[in-house]
Amino acid sequence: MQGSEEDLSFMSSDYRDILRHGDQIKEDLANSPGMLQYLWGVTTDLFVDALKSKGSHNIKGKIG
Repeated sequence: MQGSEEDLSFMSSDYRDILRHGDQIKEDLANSPGMLQYLWGVTTDLFVDALKSKGSHNIKGKIG
């Protein structure tokens, strides 16, 4: 784990796990570059569907 903060008790256990396993997470992402793109697509699709369900018609400008 990197950084100067030794006492991480203020963080949730989920965030401490992310910091503890950061190197493995980075390696997994490097080995599966399509996964991030897939997750981006799923999130974008859900966002578009949510906007459409609220009656929004101008969606292109809201996705970056």
